[in-house]
Amino acid sequence: MKRELVKEIKKIPIENTNISDITDKIISYLNVNEYPIPIVKIARAMNFIIGKQELDDTFSGYIAIGDKIQEKFEKDRLICVNSKDNLGHQRFTIAHELAHFLFDYRGGEYYNTYKTTDVNNSSEKRANKFAANLLMPTKEFKRKYNKLNGDDNRIEKLMGYFEVSRKAINLRIIELDLL
Repeated sequence: MKRELVKEIKKIPIENTNISDITDKIISYLNVNEYPIPIVKIARAMNFIIGKQELDDTFSGYIAIGDKIQEKFEKDRLICVNSKDNLGHQRFTIAHELAHFLFDYRGGEYYNTYKTTDVNNSSEKRANKFAANLLMPTKEFKRKYNKLNGDDNRIEKLMGYFEVSRKAINLRIIELDLL
C-alpha cells in the first residue's frame, strides 16, 4: 500500500473517525472487488508479515512492529494469529490488528495483544469496528443479507461469503440493525 494512504488515514483525528469511510477508502484504493475481502493481501500491502502461533486461549493474536521484528523476519511489521482459532476469527484478528497499526501506532517499537475479553477498552472497540467494516462492508453486507432473506441457512451462507465467524456475523447484524 502506498505510504500516502496510510499517512492520510493517520492524520484523521481519532475522535472524528468515520470507520466505514476509512475501510471503504482502503478497499477502493487497493481496487478490492472480491469476497471474501483478501485481508492477508491488504496486510501485506501495508508491509506486514502474517504468522500463526499456538497461543493461550485468551489471546486471538498480536501485532509487533520495530527493529527486533526486522532482525528476525527481514520486515519490521508482524501480525500473528492464534492457530487454534477458526479461519474466520483469524481473518478478523488480522483486520483488528491493522486498526491498531493505523490508529494507535506512532512510530518506534510497538506491541499489542488482542484479547477477545477486552471488550470495554475504547481502542479495542474501535479495532473491532474497523475489522467488521473492512471484512463486511455495510453496503455489501446489507445486500447479501437481504438477498438471503427467508433462507434458513442465511447465517452460514454469510459466514462463508465473508469468511468470518458466526459471532462476527451476528454482531454485524445487530450493529446494522437488521433484525
